[in-house]
Parts: sequence; C-alpha cells; structure tokens
Amino acid sequence: FRKLGEVDVFIHDSLHTYEHMKFELELAYPHTRKNGLLLADDALWNSAFAEVAQAVSSPASRIIRGVGIMKK
Repeated sequence: FRKLGEVDVFIHDSLHTYEHMKFELELAYPHTRKNGLLLADDALWNSAFAEVAQAVSSPASRIIRGVGIMKK
C-alpha cells in the first residue's frame, strides 16, 4: 500500500481464516478511497468481514451469495 497509495477496490480471496481475513481487511480499509469497495470471497466462513464492517462504521456492507461487499 505504501507504493500504491489509495486503491479504488480491494479484493480478498486468499487464506480464509478469521485471523487472515481480518488482518487483510483492516490493513486495506485505510488505503481505500472514499466510496471505494472492499470485497471478500467466502465472507460467511467466519465473522471477520462483518466485524470489520461494523468496526469501521461502513456506510454500506452486504454479503451476497457469500461475497462480502463493503463501501468506504
């Protein structure tokens, strides 16, 4: 993220453990532009996506067909 600066979209589709998903989403959120999106595949496998969305007070977040969609 230091090299990229802000991103419009971040997609998590790697290791789906609670710890890893939470780490990646918490790391990516501050580097996502306002109105940008964070996406997470298999967001229902654990509570990390929902917890991060609540912690950052995301203006809009949903899980649709297992894909978490969070707006910054």
